[in-house]
Amino acid sequence: MSARVLLSTDESGTPALMTPMNDDDTTARFLQQLARALHVYGLPSHRLEEALQGMAEDLHCDAQFLVTPTAIVSSFGSETRLLRIDGGETHLERLAELNEIMSAVREGASSVDE
Repeated sequence: MSARVLLSTDESGTPALMTPMNDDDTTARFLQQLARALHVYGLPSHRLEEALQGMAEDLHCDAQFLVTPTAIVSSFGSETRLLRIDGGETHLERLAELNEIMSAVREGASSVDE
């Protein structure tokens, strides 16, 4: 099974994470989309692993992550997914926007479906 990650930006360049409403593994898909976005926008690997693990725990998701400069390995229960990623430049504004999305999900102001 290959993981398909959807990432778009709105007119202002703000990252928008898109997750289908009828997907059975919505939380896992959200975490993979978040991982890809944080990686592409330049979050260092060790910080990315910490952020993903913390978000997974907050969402009560059994997940483990391994991040390298060109790939993210995600394990959700007994399923493991590999996401290949091209390196990118650091985009502090977009990282800050993703941090706001993460905070909103953690605080319950937003859901992984949004």
